[in-house]
Parts: sequence; structure tokens; C-alpha cells
Amino acid sequence: MSDDPSVRRRNLRDDLLSAAQRLRAEGRTVGEIADRLRIAKSTAYRWVGHLPLDGSSEAAVQRRLAAEARRAPHRADRRARREEAEREAGNRGGPLSCAWTRGRSSGRL
Repeated sequence: MSDDPSVRRRNLRDDLLSAAQRLRAEGRTVGEIADRLRIAKSTAYRWVGHLPLDGSSEAAVQRRLAAEARRAPHRADRRARREEAEREAGNRGGPLSCAWTRGRSSGRL
């Protein structure tokens, strides 16, 4: 290996670039690559942003499962509130929404 700092820097950059491309091929996101290699997110994006993210990789599957786990409580809460509103509307004998939300129009513009 050369003692020239510019050659060492170039070799280090090439090593990081290959590692970034390998991580992307494993299905890692730009942010995960930047964190793991301790480089700027903009640098990671410049190096691997053009490479497609493999949605079938183990990392992608884990991200989807984690995202679904985060969303599930919010969806359940929203569903419960909607069902409660529908029950209250039914008890009052009125419709839950106005006619235009059900696809009807009054014929006026």
C-alpha cells in the first residue's frame, strides 16, 4: 500500500463504496447504509440511490413487519372511533355523513 494520503483516501472511499453497494444489495435503506458506514446520508444516497431496493430481502421484510406493528394500534383506535361514531349516528336516527359523501348530488352546481 502506498504512503501517499490521496491514494489511501481513494482506497478507503472505494472500500466504503463497495460496502455501500453490498448493503444495498442486501436490501438496506440509504439511512441504514449511512449509519452503518458512518457516512453522510447524502453521500450514501449519491452512491446507492440509483440502485433498486430489493423488497423481498430479509431486511425489507423486517422493515415492513416493524412498520405494520407501529401502525396497528393507530388503525385499531381509528376503527373503534369510527364504529362508535356510526353507532351514535344510528341511535340518533340520522345518517353519519351528508349526501355528497355517498355519491349523491343535489343536481345543483
